[in-house]
Amino acid sequence: MGDADLLAAEALEIRFLCHVLGIAEPAPQDAPVSPRRPRDREREEPVDADALPRLPTVIPQLLQAMRSSKASGEGLARLLARDPALVVEVLRAANSAHYGAARAITSVRGAVVMLGEEGLRRVIARVMTRPIHTAGSGPSAVAGARLWTHAERCAEACAALAPAGGAAFEAFLAGIVCNIGAMTLMRGDAGLPAQPDAQDLEDFGLRCRRAAHQVARQWGLPPGVVEALAVRAGLSRVRTPLAPALVAADRLAMAAVLAEAGRLETTSTPPVALPQGFAPAALARAWQLARRPQGDAEL
Repeated sequence: MGDADLLAAEALEIRFLCHVLGIAEPAPQDAPVSPRRPRDREREEPVDADALPRLPTVIPQLLQAMRSSKASGEGLARLLARDPALVVEVLRAANSAHYGAARAITSVRGAVVMLGEEGLRRVIARVMTRPIHTAGSGPSAVAGARLWTHAERCAEACAALAPAGGAAFEAFLAGIVCNIGAMTLMRGDAGLPAQPDAQDLEDFGLRCRRAAHQVARQWGLPPGVVEALAVRAGLSRVRTPLAPALVAADRLAMAAVLAEAGRLETTSTPPVALPQGFAPAALARAWQLARRPQGDAEL
């Protein structure tokens, strides 16, 4: 596929948002997204504090404990035991086919050992974000499910594209929280007309990305994650190592979800324009993970 055949990032996002919202794509004459309508696009619009999702108290404690060199399996197990929902997810992950346990694991301590630090971190990241996507009903539930599918694919692809030096979990975390802003805005008035045009959708996508950045700051996520989300939201031009990986993974996941929904041609190589600088093998791996069914994702 030549560069001229690649879908532009703006067109990809508009098509993806139409899929999430369950609406038809704007008519071709509405597709151009410039010139922009008059509005301050350089300023981050505050999100209603009451709409911002809150983390279970045990989650920050666990993430903090796992950053400490003194963390022990028993100490982590005690923290995990405070949250029944987290215990269920940890046991489910430890008993999954991915880890191939010889016998059923029934204790939190055994699950911690089986998962290892990286696996446990990913389980925690999923547990802290999945309920926000699945809490709605009706159309919002459908939108949440589609955004969650994208977030999981984005997280896996972002981890595959993470820069060397142990940043894989931060990359995974940046991907798994990428749609928190969209879910936050959808809790209230999304600010979209009944029949949005391309500019409406582009503006909404920008607000979603900026809301995700605000949530990440409120949650106290690692600075590298917050900065990567700021770059993705157009709020920073600092070229952090993680930012290009997040931008690329976001687009790969959107393309994969759209292809599965029949809204984009299925291709063996990414059909969308991506940031430069990634090794072909890393991009191929990320594209493979983005297209992988959720049940087959690495934990």
